[in-house]
Amino acid sequence: TSAESPMTAGTANEPTRWTFFKTPTPFAGPYAITIGPDLRPWFTEFSASQLARVALGNRITEFALSGFAPTELTTGGDGLIYIVFNNGNSILRSDTHGHTTVLSPPCCDNTYGVTRGPGGDVWFTQDGKIGHVARSGVISVFSIPSGKVRAQGITMGPDGKLWFSELFADAI
Repeated sequence: TSAESPMTAGTANEPTRWTFFKTPTPFAGPYAITIGPDLRPWFTEFSASQLARVALGNRITEFALSGFAPTELTTGGDGLIYIVFNNGNSILRSDTHGHTTVLSPPCCDNTYGVTRGPGGDVWFTQDGKIGHVARSGVISVFSIPSGKVRAQGITMGPDGKLWFSELFADAI
């Protein structure tokens, strides 16, 4: 159950209605949000080490992630939710019931950003690398030619190509 807190904002010409939902776990630290394969909002709770879904009736359901501190997430073309952690070398994938599988990239770097890319496969960023998760769960990692920089955010552009930011190189 969640506490709904409506707030109205905007101008006289452009009224906007905002509705806020409290997480069931106090101080959960909601971090990132995506639309899941069930067309419901899913989000990470960094401080509580949880994955959460806003279910029908605006009820929030939380799923424990066993000590992981989740940051970014995306929905893959295989109908699973992929979650990354910037404090470890793991990627979790979850079904809509909260059942997770741990995937480990072949290198020991932290993971930062994650997105659904061309063909529905999942792509993620690491220090100096871009990673690819095939629907089979096989992970490939590619070095970034510009050197050892932190690839941070990643998304698929309207051109169907992957775009990512290099935090310390001041580049995309």
